[in-house]
Amino acid sequence: MIKITITLLLLSIWAIFPAFAQVQISIDSYQKKHTIHPMIQGHGLVYSEEADSIYADGSVAQLYQDIGAGFLRWPGGTVATMYHWNDLSGVGWVDNWNPNYNRSSDADPSEYMDLDEYITLTNTAGTEPMLGINMSSGLEWDREEEALQEAMDMIQYCIDQNFDVRYFYLDNETYHHGNGYNKDANGNGGEWTPSLYAQQVNIYAEAIKALVPNAKLIANWTDKVRTNTANYTTIINLCGHNIDYIDVHWYWKWGIATWEAWKEKTPMQNETEWYDGGTFVEEIEFFNNLAASLGKPHIKLAALEWNVAPGDYNHNPTHTQFRNTLIQAEMQMQFMQGGIELASMWTTQWSGSSTSDFQALLNSDDNYTASPSAKMFELYKHAIDGDLVQSSSSDGKIMNATIIKENKAYIYLLNKNDTDKNAEFTIDGNTILSVHESVRFDDPGEISNISLWQGTSGSYQATLRANTLTMVVFNLEEQAETNGLINGDFENGLNNWTLWNNPTTSTDAFEGNSAFKMVDKGSAYQWVTVSPSTTYTLSAYVKTSDASKRVVLGVANEENVNIDTKDIYDTEYTLQNIMFTTDQNTRSVKVWTWQPPSDGASVFVDQMVLKRTSYVLNADFEKGLLNWDYYGGTTTETATPFEGTTSLKIDGTGGTSQFFKTKANTTYEITFYAKVEDPSLSARLHVKNSAGSKYFEQHIYDTEFTQYSIKFTTDANDEDSKIGFWRPKDANGGAWLDNVSIQEIGNGSRLNQQIESTNVKVYPNPSSDFVTIKSSNTESKVSLIMYNTTGQPLLSDTFIGNYTLSVTNLNKGVYILLITDQSGNQEQVKLLVE
Repeated sequence: MIKITITLLLLSIWAIFPAFAQVQISIDSYQKKHTIHPMIQGHGLVYSEEADSIYADGSVAQLYQDIGAGFLRWPGGTVATMYHWNDLSGVGWVDNWNPNYNRSSDADPSEYMDLDEYITLTNTAGTEPMLGINMSSGLEWDREEEALQEAMDMIQYCIDQNFDVRYFYLDNETYHHGNGYNKDANGNGGEWTPSLYAQQVNIYAEAIKALVPNAKLIANWTDKVRTNTANYTTIINLCGHNIDYIDVHWYWKWGIATWEAWKEKTPMQNETEWYDGGTFVEEIEFFNNLAASLGKPHIKLAALEWNVAPGDYNHNPTHTQFRNTLIQAEMQMQFMQGGIELASMWTTQWSGSSTSDFQALLNSDDNYTASPSAKMFELYKHAIDGDLVQSSSSDGKIMNATIIKENKAYIYLLNKNDTDKNAEFTIDGNTILSVHESVRFDDPGEISNISLWQGTSGSYQATLRANTLTMVVFNLEEQAETNGLINGDFENGLNNWTLWNNPTTSTDAFEGNSAFKMVDKGSAYQWVTVSPSTTYTLSAYVKTSDASKRVVLGVANEENVNIDTKDIYDTEYTLQNIMFTTDQNTRSVKVWTWQPPSDGASVFVDQMVLKRTSYVLNADFEKGLLNWDYYGGTTTETATPFEGTTSLKIDGTGGTSQFFKTKANTTYEITFYAKVEDPSLSARLHVKNSAGSKYFEQHIYDTEFTQYSIKFTTDANDEDSKIGFWRPKDANGGAWLDNVSIQEIGNGSRLNQQIESTNVKVYPNPSSDFVTIKSSNTESKVSLIMYNTTGQPLLSDTFIGNYTLSVTNLNKGVYILLITDQSGNQEQVKLLVE
C-alpha cells in the first residue's frame, strides 16, 4: 500500500512538472544583434475616420501608453494623397482641390481629427509625431508650387505650436492605382513613375530640411522588393541621399489569409497572390543588401502599414480575434528579429469591427474597447530599447526572440504546435538568478501568470501551451567571459592537448610556472566548442630562439581547414592575436601551434586564450546607426564624411554609445576622426568601464576632421567597456564622428607602434582593383596584416620583395595595413579602397 501511494504521488508530481524537456531554448547573450527601436510599435490613424468622441475621455491615449506605442501616423494612408491640412473636408478619399468637389459633402469637424487634435493626442499619449506630406494633389491639379507651400505652412505651423515633428512620410503608395495622382480624377493620364517620385522627393526634401534640418524622411514603394529591384534602384540612385527610410506595406496573404495557412509554414513568409517572398526577416535583409549595394546603406526599411490581410477573419467562426492576434504576433516578432525601426499596425480603429476584414487595435462595435492585439503589444513593449540576442529553439514550430535589457532577459515564445511543449532554458553568458515574471497570452485573448520549475539539470522549465504566446523574464547576473581553452597556461603540464614530436613544458614562462616548449619541430592542438556567427580572439605569448625560424599559431574549422594562421619570429615573448569570426554552421574550432623543422631552434608558447571579441561594430557608420544607441539630435550624414559615404552627426544636443568586449587589465588604443562646427562648443568622446567610470574623455574643438589616438588600460577584473560620443545641453550646431578603430596593445606588442620605417611602398593608393606592396629589402621576409576599421584582421601573409594585393572583393572604405620587417620594425599604412 505504501509503495502504491508513493508511486501515485510521484506520477502526480511528474504530471504537473515533467521530468525532462521536449524543447531546448538556447540563448547566447554574447551575440547581440541590434537594439529594439522605440518606434517599432507605432499605430495608424485615418483622420477622416477619427471622430472626436472616440478620444474625448483620454482612454485611448492611456492605452497607447500602456502598450508602448512609439508613434502615431497622421493623417493616414491613401487619404494623405488627397488631404489639405488647413482645409480638411472629412471626406478622406476625395480631393477637395477637384473643381467638381461639392462642399456640401464636407463632414462635421466633430467627425474627424484635425491637426490640432492630432497634436493634442500625440502630446497626451507621449508618442513621436509623424506627418504625411501630400505630393499628389499638386501634380494632379497642376498646383505644384501651391502644394509645396501648403506642406511648408503645415510644418511651420507645427514649429509655431512647439510641436516637434521630425518624421515625415512623403505621399503614400505612389505605385498603387488608388493614389490621389494615379487615380487620375482630372483625366489627363498622369501617374507616378519611380523617376518622377524621386524627383518630387528631392524637391520636397530640400524645402522640409530648410525648416527641420534633422528631419527623417520616409519614401514609399511596393512591398514586392525582390521583383521590383529596377524601380528601387531608380529611387535610391536618384533621391537616396535625401531619404532615411523606404516604407513598404505588409498585408500578409491578401485575400487568402487563414489560420490554416499561417499554421502551415514556420516562419511565416511575405506571400500574397501576386508575390512569393521570403520571411519578413529575409525581406528586410534583402532590402538592406540592395541599399548597401547601391551605396546607400543608411536607408532602412520601414513598415508604416502592416496587418493580417483580408481572408476568412470575421467570416469563419474559428478564425477568432485571438487567433488573428497570434498571426500579428509573429509578424511583429519578425520585425524585431529583422531590426525594423519604424512599424505601425493598420489601424487604430475602423467602423464595423465585427464585420471588417481587418482587426484593428480597438473594437469599434464594442464601444471602442481594446482588441486582443493590445495585449500582444503590451507584452512586446518590454523589448523596446533592449538588445536582441541570438536565441534558438530545438522545435522548428516555436518562434522565439530574446531581448537583454539591463539585468533581465525577456524571452518571447510563440508555440505554433497543436500540442503543449515542455521547454528548458539555457543562457550562455549569464547566470539566471530568479524568475522575474512569466505570463501567457491565451485564448480568448487574456494574459495570465504561469509557473516555472527547475528540472533535474537545474535549468528552468516551462510549459508552452499549444497556440499561445509566452513571455518569460529572468533576472540575470552576467558571467565573466572565460577562456575557451583548457589548460591554456600549461600550469597542468600538457593535459588536454594533443601533441606531436614529444614537446615538453618549460619553466621559462611568460607568466606562472610553466610554458609549452618545442625543440626543432612539434605541434599541439585542442578542439574547442564555439558559437556560430561569433567573433573570437585567440591570443598567446610566443617566442623563438632563432629569429630566422618561424612558429605558427592557427585556428581551423570543423573540416580542419584553417580559418587563419600567423607566422611568428619574435625572440622575446610577444603577445600575438588572431581575430576570427565563425560561420553560421560552425560549432567547434581547432586551436593549434606548430613548429616546422627549425635546425634545433626552441619555441615557447604561454597563456593561450580563446575568448569572444566584439570591438566597435559599424565603426564607420556606413550602415547608419546600426549597433549604436543614440538620443537627441543624433543622426548620420552623407554630405561631409571623413571617408566612405557616411559619418555620424549630432545636431545640437545628443549622443551615441555602444558596449564592446575588452580584456581585463589590457591596454588599448582608440583612433577616431572628429570635428565640430563651432570650436567654442566642444563635443566629447569617452570610454567607460562597465560600472560607468571613465577611462578617459577627450574634448573635440577642431573645425576640420582631425585624427585622435588615445591609449587606455582596462580595469583588472572588467571585460566590458562602453564608447560614447556626446554633446551637453544647450549645444548648438553640429559635431561629427567617423572611422572609429580600437586595437589592443599587449606587453611587448608593437601592434599600434610605428618604430622605424620598414622601407615599404604601397601603390596605387587609393585603389579599386590591385595594390602593390614593395619592400626595398629583396632578401628578408616581411609580414603583412590587413585590418578593417573595427580592428578585425582580414588577411595575414608574408612576402619577400613585392606583394600584389587584390581589393576587388573588398567593400569601399578604409583599411589598415600593418607591415613588419624581420627586425621587428613596423609601419601602419592607411589604404583607401574606392
